[in-house]
Amino acid sequence: MADSMWIDADRVRSAAPGFERSTDDLVDLQRQLALVLDAEGASWGSDSTGSTFAARYVPGADGAVAALRNLTDVLAGIAGGLRDTAAAFETTDRGFSGTLGGGH
Repeated sequence: MADSMWIDADRVRSAAPGFERSTDDLVDLQRQLALVLDAEGASWGSDSTGSTFAARYVPGADGAVAALRNLTDVLAGIAGGLRDTAAAFETTDRGFSGTLGGGH
């Protein structure tokens, strides 16, 4: 007997909203972070000490913002992927069961 594959499509689909809530939370966090960073501006000054600080701080701050944006994109993609996977499995299952004479 061949191995079979089975998923609970409703359960897979029901996981998507959790990822969407996390995505929404991260979008809010990005907005808050952008407001704080914009409000601070280049508060370290343009002297030698300020320039040295900025040389290390700015790339790190920019990297953190970019990483947060990437994480948001990944979580949104997972939510969509869960829905797409459930739908594709159901479509395939219905199509295959139809070939066996047990269509729904």
